[in-house]
Amino acid sequence: MDIEESIYMLNPHWEENFFYNFPRQRFLVKKLKKLLKEPIIKALTGPRRVGKTVMLKQLINHLINTGVSRKDILYYSFEAKERVWDVIKGYLSIRGKQIGAGSIYLFLDEIQYAPDWEEELKKIYDTWEKNVNIFISGSSSLKLEKGRALLTGRFYSIEVGALSFSEYMALSGRTVKNELEFNMFLRRQLPYLAVNKDADPYAYIKEVVKKALYEDSTLTGIREPYLLDSIFKSVISIPGQIVKIENLSNDFQVSRNTMRKYLFALQQLNLVRKLYNFRGSIRKTEVKAKKYYPFYTALSFYTSKADEGHLYESYVAEVLKPSFFWRKSSKEIDFYFPEKETGVEVKAKKRVLKRELSTLCSSKLKMKRRILISKPNAVVESPCNVENFSILDVDAVKL
Repeated sequence: MDIEESIYMLNPHWEENFFYNFPRQRFLVKKLKKLLKEPIIKALTGPRRVGKTVMLKQLINHLINTGVSRKDILYYSFEAKERVWDVIKGYLSIRGKQIGAGSIYLFLDEIQYAPDWEEELKKIYDTWEKNVNIFISGSSSLKLEKGRALLTGRFYSIEVGALSFSEYMALSGRTVKNELEFNMFLRRQLPYLAVNKDADPYAYIKEVVKKALYEDSTLTGIREPYLLDSIFKSVISIPGQIVKIENLSNDFQVSRNTMRKYLFALQQLNLVRKLYNFRGSIRKTEVKAKKYYPFYTALSFYTSKADEGHLYESYVAEVLKPSFFWRKSSKEIDFYFPEKETGVEVKAKKRVLKRELSTLCSSKLKMKRRILISKPNAVVESPCNVENFSILDVDAVKL
């Protein structure tokens, strides 16, 4: 199939009265609509299956409804690895006029697969800046971050994560916000799983992860995806466990540099997030042990059914996006935000005892706020002033 045929196939909205059938919208779509006409490249980044493509097509529906000509809107997915400029030339040939003859909207999906996309997109933007509105998306944050350097001043990145609990409730049509529903949500964080209650979440998550590990990983220079798979299973087997490079290297019989490369690839593939043990300075922090969590909580089910405590902790890490935890000897605080002077503890319990909050309360870290995330209506015996939030309301916590 040549490029012009692909363009026609990928743009059914050119047909009169056609609209993409995606009535349920993620919360982010409202923000994206406001960005539509900003003269800058808008980049949606995030894991596979979080709804980036659907959101692009919902924006196309919106543009048509506001009076934009259907053929002034181009959608293209680059998974077949075509060049951006070849696609634009094919589009201009079909359109029968140059971009300067009127504003157009480009929605370029999975752009990380296109060769030299950064250079070609820069030329397109610089040539037709006032007449072109560009959205791009990609599942590899590594490739898009490399593009940011070349597109400085022309590029705005928007991270798209998995669903929050509130978003899941809205998207799935659920009405009763309780612990049972929350535990169901942790397995169904992706839009497809939220909307399709009969879908098998474990099989779906496995397919999503395999695609990232065995296909997208080539973009990061990984040559042994089976090793990457094994390392991923190891670091998320116990979410939030302390990971030391030397121990992991010995376990897998690879060099420390190789292990660092593979762990970094997992970050860039949006499969894990890394936290540092805060030690008061960046230099000291960098050399200490790290913690790894799944990038979003449902990824925990790729290997096994994680226990409730680890799932709760993973979800809090996902929503609050901390960079640090704090640990010294046997004492630990789950998450620490030095810029906010705030410590956060997570306890998947209905009753939290004084001794379980002793480190949070007595630590010499600078703390204006101490926050506890626990089960709904938990009884808290606190030795100091601790703000208690239900795990059901984490997405409403403001730091």
